Amino acid sequence: MILDKLDPNVIASYAPEFQRAFEAIARLTPEAPLGKFEIDGDRIYGNVMEYEAKFSRAEKLEAHRNYVDIQAVIRGTECMDWANIDGLDVVDAYDPEKDVEFLRTPSKGVSRLELVPGLFAIFYPEDGHYGKIQPMSAPAGVVKKVVVKVRL
Repeated sequence: MILDKLDPNVIASYAPEFQRAFEAIARLTPEAPLGKFEIDGDRIYGNVMEYEAKFSRAEKLEAHRNYVDIQAVIRGTECMDWANIDGLDVVDAYDPEKDVEFLRTPSKGVSRLELVPGLFAIFYPEDGHYGKIQPMSAPAGVVKKVVVKVRL
């Protein structure tokens, strides 16, 4: 898992596929339309979504095998829980069509990140993660976020 800022000097060190994803994220504004968009076919694509962050913690974590998630908030503030998936109990078995499995959030070893506009988080296959968590430091509100998928 990586948490960093969308800054040209930072993203210049990433692989070209990631740089293309970051360029697409940087072009998004709070007025960006919701839904899926293509960057490079099924190798790199994004999905803009909007929802209310309302959970206090992640009851389960999601993980992916074939894609890396790059997540960035376009508007609002969202917290996410993260844990390494080694040894976690499976809640919902891996679905290859959706490239996702859900695992039980452990009682120990969970870290919380706060995503605000200008930051991004990268989640690799070993990274269990879940968002939609209401930050204690910000009022409730609608979050607009993009998730860009980069095929491994």
